[in-house]
Amino acid sequence: MKLEWTNLQSAVNSDTIEARRRRPKQAQELRDRRRRACSHTKRFDLEVWSIIVGLIRQDMSTEQASDRLTLKDELSISHETIYQYIYADKQAGDDLWRHLRCQQPRRKH
Repeated sequence: MKLEWTNLQSAVNSDTIEARRRRPKQAQELRDRRRRACSHTKRFDLEVWSIIVGLIRQDMSTEQASDRLTLKDELSISHETIYQYIYADKQAGDDLWRHLRCQQPRRKH
């Protein structure tokens, strides 16, 4: 009985693999649709970033800025996205990072 199940399983697996090989264009289109639908592909324009920068320069934390914008129904942005923007700004030589509460270097564990 076990031998029959193994043969059936390998037949199903090989059929699935063959089906994937025959339709690369459809697989690529499906991948592209999933990628576009992903929430991580959101980009914010300069107007939005100027609002966020204004809040950070008022010495709000990134969490406070994110929550303020969410409560006002202006937009939904995570505090981590704001952190990434601030550290990219620091790499570019600007001083927005000085308005963060904790200015110690980050450590990756």
